[in-house]
Order: sequence, then structure tokens, then C-alpha cells
Amino acid sequence: MKRVKLLNAILILFLLISNTLSAADLEEGKTKSFKVTSGGSLNVELQTGNISIQTWDKEEVQVKVEGLSEAAFKNLDTELKGNELTVRYENDEDETEDEATFTFTVPSKFNLNLKTMGGNISLKNNVNGNVLIDTYGGEINAKNINGAANIETKGGDITLVEINGNCNVNSYGGDISISLINDKNAKVSTNGGDINIKKSSGGVSVKTYGGDITVGELGGDSELITYGGEVSVEKAIGNIVMNTYGGNLELKSVTGKVTGKTNGGDINFKKVDGSVNLKTMAGMIAVELNPSPNSESKISTNSGSIELTLSPSAKVTVEARIHVQGWWKSAKDNYKIYSDFDSQSYTTDEGAHDIVGVYNVNGGGSKIILKSVNDEIKIKKAVK
Repeated sequence: MKRVKLLNAILILFLLISNTLSAADLEEGKTKSFKVTSGGSLNVELQTGNISIQTWDKEEVQVKVEGLSEAAFKNLDTELKGNELTVRYENDEDETEDEATFTFTVPSKFNLNLKTMGGNISLKNNVNGNVLIDTYGGEINAKNINGAANIETKGGDITLVEINGNCNVNSYGGDISISLINDKNAKVSTNGGDINIKKSSGGVSVKTYGGDITVGELGGDSELITYGGEVSVEKAIGNIVMNTYGGNLELKSVTGKVTGKTNGGDINFKKVDGSVNLKTMAGMIAVELNPSPNSESKISTNSGSIELTLSPSAKVTVEARIHVQGWWKSAKDNYKIYSDFDSQSYTTDEGAHDIVGVYNVNGGGSKIILKSVNDEIKIKKAVK
């Protein structure tokens, strides 16, 4: 019995050793393959170097390293445990290696955990699995990811083609571009760049601290916030929040409720089926609105004009108010409310310094409140 246990222990030790590569097992420019099965995992941790991922139909992982000196290979460890392959590389403090490239070819159905302190990461083909990517000083490029994607770079751009799964993308110093997101609650953010999303089938939370946000199509409730740029959306379905602290807001088509605010820019919304709550501290507001039944919309600007365009069939009650700052008697005649619809009332309030017009369009209905300061208000009928 003792002899059997000893033989089993020796066998296990042999298997562990045989699945661990030493520096001598990998050579510059040559490949090494590991037998795996679909659904496994690749873990890569590099102190420096680029990571390139390709996929194929084979049940194995192929590793190729280029750009390392012969001496540097002693710092490269590759270990296979079960169906999980781990590759680690740390360069010595006194070594100054040229940037190396680590190329991995994995089964198309494989999970990836990729980290490098100083290099780019690229996924050349479609990946069917969960993906975690982290680089401290490079760019990230990926094609289709069919699984959860957690992607982050501390100092570069991110370019993704398609994500089908939970999406969390972040850059601390670069632009982000994504062609398609299929996720109900995706999160995309950057601390210093622009964000461009062509289409999201669900809702998305987008934030940048120093750039523009451009979205082609949104399919769910979304929040778009920038602290130093413009926000533009082509088409949206759902409740949308659009905020900027220093730029314009633009929306070309939406079905739902829209909340928008800018501290220093214009707001231009077209083809809104629903309701709006819009405010700018310094700019003009133009809205084409087809109000949803029993809704309430508010539009205000502290320094700029308002132009509201209503569908001919809209049943709304509009209250428009111009607040006149300065000397009332000399300033009140400079500002007017213009409307294609007959007014229910049109008054001037000398005590409050307000010019107020009320309009019951098609008998009245959903409520719309308009307010400007020292600028005109126009209420127009849309041309069929």
C-alpha cells in the first residue's frame, strides 16, 4: 500500500512538472503548444509587452514570443493546470528590453484574462467567452466578444467592434469607439477623451470628463454625461438623460422621456415623441415635440431664445413666460412670445417683470412650460 501511494505521488509530481515550462522551453520567434479543451481560460500577466490574441478551431493554445533577448526568457513562466493556462513575464530592473510581443492562438470558445503594465492588447478574431483586459500604458483593440467584457486601459484608446454580453469599458486617458453593444445596462467611461458608440441594443451609461459623446442608436434607458464636450444622439428609444457642463446637446429622434442640461451651450432636439425636461444656462433651445398623453414638459433658458415646434394634431396646454431683467418700462417691448396658435391669454406682469402667454392647442391637454430670460419664445406648427 505504501508503495502504491508513493508511485501515485511521483506520478502527480511528474504531471505538474511536465505542465510547467521553463525558460529553455520557449525560444525567440518559435511556438509552443498546449493541449486544452474549449471553455478553458488563458491568464496573461506581463510587466511589459504587447499581447495579441488569435482564435482557431483546434483544441490547443499556441504561444509565440518575439522581441525578448535570450537572457530575458529566464523571467518567463508558463504553467498549465487542468484547462487553465497562465503566462507570466517580469523583466529585471537592470534590463532594458525592446517592447516584446506575446502572440496566443486559442480555441474560439475560451475565456481570457489579459494584463500588461506597458503595451497594447489586441483580439484579432471573434472570441466566445468572458474577457477581462487591463493595460497600464497602451491601446486596446478587439473584434467580436461573445461574453462578458471588462476592459480597461490607464493610458490609451479603446476600439471594439461588437460586444454580446455584460459590457464595462473604461479608459483613464483616451478615446473609446464601439460599433455595437448587445447588453441591457452597459457602462462606458473615459477620464480624458471622446466616446463614440454606433449602436446599443439596450441602455447604456456613458461618462467622459474631457470630450464629446456621439451615439448612433440607443435601445433602452440611458445616461450620457460629459464634463467638457458635446452630446449627440441620432436615434433613441427609452428615457434618456443628456448632461454637459460645457457644450451643445443634439438629438435627432427619440421615443420616450428626455432630460437634458447644459451650462454653456445650445439644445437642439428633433422628432421627440414623449416629453422633455430641458435647461441651459447660456444658449438657445429648439425642440420638435409630439407630446405623449397626460405628460408634462419643461423647457427653460437663462440666456437664449426658445423655439418649440408642435405637431398639428398635438393636444397641449402651453404656458410661455419671458422674465425681463433690467428696467421694465424700457425693456418689456423688446421681447415677445410668437405663436402659430391662438392664445388663451397674453399678459404682462409689471410686478414680476414677466410676459406670459397661455395656449390651448386643439382644446388643450398635456402641459408644456416654457421660460426664457430676456429673449424671445416662438411656438410653431410643424409643416406636414
